[in-house]
Amino acid sequence: MATATQIEKFEIKLDSYDEGIVIALMENQELLDTVRNDIAAMLAQAYVLEDGRRVFKTEDGKQVFDEFGTEVQAGEVDPLQIDDSRPSWEAFSAKNDLEQSLEAERAQIFEFQEKVDNARELIAEGEISEADLEALDADLLDAMSATVRGFRIHCGNTRPNGRCHGSGRDVTNTKKL
Repeated sequence: MATATQIEKFEIKLDSYDEGIVIALMENQELLDTVRNDIAAMLAQAYVLEDGRRVFKTEDGKQVFDEFGTEVQAGEVDPLQIDDSRPSWEAFSAKNDLEQSLEAERAQIFEFQEKVDNARELIAEGEISEADLEALDADLLDAMSATVRGFRIHCGNTRPNGRCHGSGRDVTNTKKL
């Protein structure tokens, strides 16, 4: 059976994972908000067809796509009608791809949070072997998303109260899009 000390150290690790999850989710939400605002601004600046579809011209000026990625045929709109000052298809598409990537990242963070919660429940039941505790620890490390890994609080040194201190990463200076 795992000792009380081993379980306590594991709980401290879980606390550090929870802190990393919270920070990662907050940053992810901030980035999602920024990207969604950028997309909304691009949609507001897009060329609007008579049928209400918002469209974007490619940077080479040869093709036009609607906001859903469907190519608009030359008979519907001449690419020359769309002023170059409007957002390009490439810029709009890149923002959409980034939004999807951030949503996928968020789902991974929530999946990891569920695994951490399940680990807490398992050790709260009381009886866990040392081998099972080590396997659970390894599984969590494998399941941890890169985002959480970047923000997780390191527990090599603890404060006098036994709690972990931060990794020192400056989360106030996040990359803006």
